[in-house]
Amino acid sequence: MFESSLYELTYSYPKLSEGTHIVHSSFFLGVFSSLEKVEKAIDFYTGITGFSNNPDRFFIRPIGTKICSVVFQVSIAYIAKNEIDDVDEIIGYYETEKAAREAAKSCHLYYRFNKYFVIDSITVDKMEWTEGFV
Repeated sequence: MFESSLYELTYSYPKLSEGTHIVHSSFFLGVFSSLEKVEKAIDFYTGITGFSNNPDRFFIRPIGTKICSVVFQVSIAYIAKNEIDDVDEIIGYYETEKAAREAAKSCHLYYRFNKYFVIDSITVDKMEWTEGFV
């Protein structure tokens, strides 16, 4: 299994956009300090409307080896005129806000979206999306 100490939990499912194109709707659910805490979070989410519809759509990604109480998430949030061209990507996690800002500045892969970079302070072991969806 994973050897990491920190894990990102997300949920993603395919849906039709504009009636013809399939896009993925994704939810960031949190960063957790153990796989046991990830499993407890999944148990919680599978009892909530929306998440319970597709219980096999949870994704766990190891993101770091150092236990922190807070991490800084760098992402891009760009809302286009049509949902197909939206960009909502998590770039990475950093131990300090300064390191996160430097990473956002040096991320040439998404240079055309540079004004859409978002840096969020994420509390480890806190579930981020606790309401359901339809």
